[in-house]
Amino acid sequence: MTGTTIAQAIPIALSPILTRLYTPDDFGVFALFLAICGMISMVASGRYELAVMLPEEDADAINIVALALGLATLVSAVLLVLVAVFHTQIVTLLGNAEIGNWLYFIPLSILLTAAWQSLNYWANRKSRYRRMSASRIVQSLGTGSAQLAGGWGGAGPAGLIAGSIAGQVLIVAQLAWQTLAGERDVFRSINAKSCRTMARRYVNHPKYLVVSHGISSTYAQIPVFFISKFHSLAGTGYFSLAAKMVELPTSLVAAAIGDVFRQRATEDFRKHGKFNRVFEMTLARTALLGLPFFLCFFFLANEIFAVVFGENWRVAGDYARILAVSSYFGFVFTPVDKGALIREKHRYILNWHLFRLIAFMITGIVSWALSLELTEFLIGITACNVFFYTLDGFFEYRFSKGW
Repeated sequence: MTGTTIAQAIPIALSPILTRLYTPDDFGVFALFLAICGMISMVASGRYELAVMLPEEDADAINIVALALGLATLVSAVLLVLVAVFHTQIVTLLGNAEIGNWLYFIPLSILLTAAWQSLNYWANRKSRYRRMSASRIVQSLGTGSAQLAGGWGGAGPAGLIAGSIAGQVLIVAQLAWQTLAGERDVFRSINAKSCRTMARRYVNHPKYLVVSHGISSTYAQIPVFFISKFHSLAGTGYFSLAAKMVELPTSLVAAAIGDVFRQRATEDFRKHGKFNRVFEMTLARTALLGLPFFLCFFFLANEIFAVVFGENWRVAGDYARILAVSSYFGFVFTPVDKGALIREKHRYILNWHLFRLIAFMITGIVSWALSLELTEFLIGITACNVFFYTLDGFFEYRFSKGW
């Protein structure tokens, strides 16, 4: 958590500078780029990287890493061809000419994301928390430095996008180097036959999780696409900054807690067939830990945004007040939402994501049909999130008790 805190403190410290170097429209284009990458990178590796923690033998686990990277490389190559062939149609569909030149960099970003996820899960399996923390700090420094340079050079959205890719290159390079240096022997176990064996053993990951997580990444990006298409790029920029700030505690603290929970819960389940004790302890701590921050955001976000990011960003603070409600529930339940994966309840995960996507789509359609204000659309999205986070917490607890 300490390393993650430092890594997240860097972009937080730079944000007041970046919001003065880049316009809301620039952030809108960047948000759209990230939304596209987020949707596809979630499924590019077949979600096999989520199985890295599960085998008892390291030789099996490292073959899963190789399998995930191989699939991601294939998907990225196919995507590059599709972008080249259908470039004009994709730009027209998105309704944003600014993103056109950066479509060719989406396959690279997706491949780098898959590489980082696979190597990060391997480090998690080996309890290399120091390695994981250091890599996140390196990524933050690289991204922040490149984005500052681009902003001072007047690069516009290109500076934000290029900076993000630079950070990805650095984190993958560091994790790969440290993994090869620290566990070189186990890499000799990688071979095509073992990869095929692991692909069959954990076939439920691409069978169910690609669909469910593809749905998850789709509804997570619905607000960005909806606002960009039916409101404005500036509105997309305001929303992206608001969402980034209210989700910081989740990425800062809850994700680090979740890494530890996943490892300990997996061990408890192997030994005892349940992990409800660590579930209850984790849930109670995150609920108390996040409450002060989200209450502060709910009451003071618009003033905070105006002072920290500039008066032009006060609107983003109004959006952050709304999003803070559901973000608190996400902060509480995100660290423990891996119980279904540990129990291999893939159908449950698929159904949960599917119904959440349907709820989000209905919210968007109603908002468009009634010509609702952007704030009213965000209230609807927040209500959906609160309901589904709470529902998931109930089922995850049942799974943790071995039911």
